[in-house]
Amino acid sequence: MPSSFRSRVISPFLILSLLFSLFSPLSEAKFVDEDEFPSWAEDAIELVNEKRIMTGYGDGRFAPDELLNRAQAVTLLLRIKAIDAEEDDGESGFDDVPSGAWYRKAVSSSVKRGWIKGRGHRRFDPEANLTRAEWAAMVARVFELDLNHIEGEHEYYDVPARVWFTPYVYAMAENGLTRFPNTDYYRPEKLVTRAEAAWTMASILGKPRLMGTSTENDFGARRGLNHRKVSVKPRDFNANKQGYEIQKEELNISVVESEGEVLLTTNPDFSHLGTVEITNTFKDDAAELESLQFRLRFELPSVGPLTEFEVKLEGENYGETVDMNRSGEAVFTGMKMAFAPEESVTLDLFIRPKEGAFFFQKKGEGNFYIFSGGALVSRVFQSTGRRGSRYAPVGIKERDLATIIFDPMK
Repeated sequence: MPSSFRSRVISPFLILSLLFSLFSPLSEAKFVDEDEFPSWAEDAIELVNEKRIMTGYGDGRFAPDELLNRAQAVTLLLRIKAIDAEEDDGESGFDDVPSGAWYRKAVSSSVKRGWIKGRGHRRFDPEANLTRAEWAAMVARVFELDLNHIEGEHEYYDVPARVWFTPYVYAMAENGLTRFPNTDYYRPEKLVTRAEAAWTMASILGKPRLMGTSTENDFGARRGLNHRKVSVKPRDFNANKQGYEIQKEELNISVVESEGEVLLTTNPDFSHLGTVEITNTFKDDAAELESLQFRLRFELPSVGPLTEFEVKLEGENYGETVDMNRSGEAVFTGMKMAFAPEESVTLDLFIRPKEGAFFFQKKGEGNFYIFSGGALVSRVFQSTGRRGSRYAPVGIKERDLATIIFDPMK
């Protein structure tokens, strides 16, 4: 047989080998950007892809660092619950969720189940990126996490005691759905990436109770004893109940009210609300301001709505603008504003209506005031001789910043 002919003869073993490589599960396509996966997310991405919960994009990318939006989030949650949104032909109730949108049925199905709420009047914001606080709220609602059972082990310095997302965050931690349950910070304002969402979905898949296949979860591997916390922070430690020397030292907050009433119209310009003065009264210890929470209350519920306002907090080395939530709260977290002993800092507060927002047509009066603050102080504890961070007492002398008159007809 001529050598040229022999070179064209294909071995039957080679044919079988090629077929096996094409159809074997071992040859499933990999993501083209797998080299970009964070090491902590590699197994999670593989699992959620295998379960067809997060399957990547048509160009072969998973895009781990891409931010998750609200429409994608509700779709993922329906998939992991094995709920077919195609069976839902109802309306979502949101003006910004058109009938032809790919996510319309998922949003409608989630609304009916009480999993999601909008952002203001008939607005869902499907393309808006999701914060960790919002993600925690969604997951907690979908899987009906217990919002009342919070162990003392989980304490985040940037999650104030009484804000709308607090129970959701701690419920996530309690069920092993936060990547670093023993750290001091949750970063509720941080935006959720696809890699983080995959990690959460994979963690849920590994919890039979949450998936409805068992009445219990095995938390044995979820977390170990945090020796650093135990050694420097006894569970019964409360800075407000310590000796007189600690009690009289605090991060002191006082306000300087705005002169006269603050008149707001639908003009989207910032109006000055007043000034907040923060003083570290610790004589020897530096302090760090972690969070501030302000509230707006209108006398009538038909004024506003509250979610259509933005609040800006501004100082020499700090500036941030946040939306008011459904409870009328403006929550600033993760501030990390350092104070030397006996140092004072002044911050100005501003408010404005959002441009193009929907407002009720009723005029009304409200009150804007500071509600709470969170801070840390570095101290040496006599029981251990070690230095560690502790919640610092925060004292608020004056709370009221401004009386607000909102007139949408002007």
